[in-house]
Amino acid sequence: MCCCACVLPLQTAAALKAQGVRVEVMERASIAKMIRTAEKAKTPVMAVVGAKEAEGGTLAVRLYGGEDVGSLPVAEVAARIQAANESRGAF
Repeated sequence: MCCCACVLPLQTAAALKAQGVRVEVMERASIAKMIRTAEKAKTPVMAVVGAKEAEGGTLAVRLYGGEDVGSLPVAEVAARIQAANESRGAF
């Protein structure tokens, strides 16, 4: 059986893909390594899910360049990404 920290990223990724957002779920590495990999790839928005975020149903959001947005509800992150995509603006 999979833990909540594994399920939330997959559910969120499926919901975002349904909205037409490119999503990649990374696992099996340290969080620092995943963040470093995303920064090197110039990923505009990164969402980190740990045990605390999974329990609260939130995503810890970081933007390219190292700006930490903080923990946001999944629905708000999805809405902000969709709005940024539609306006070709910033998160």
